[in-house]
Amino acid sequence: MLLGLGSFETALPYWLCIISTIGCVAYGIANWNNAGTPDTVNVESLVQESTDK
Repeated sequence: MLLGLGSFETALPYWLCIISTIGCVAYGIANWNNAGTPDTVNVESLVQESTDK
């Protein structure tokens, strides 16, 4: 018995959820301040388009 659960088939989903949560948190911490690529939107053209209407 794992964690007081009846069988391996019952404990497996719980362990996988815990492991995936830890993995997602670790990935988020590792990539927290990734700058990535900046946006390439030209603000002047957006302003001109909105005033033309």
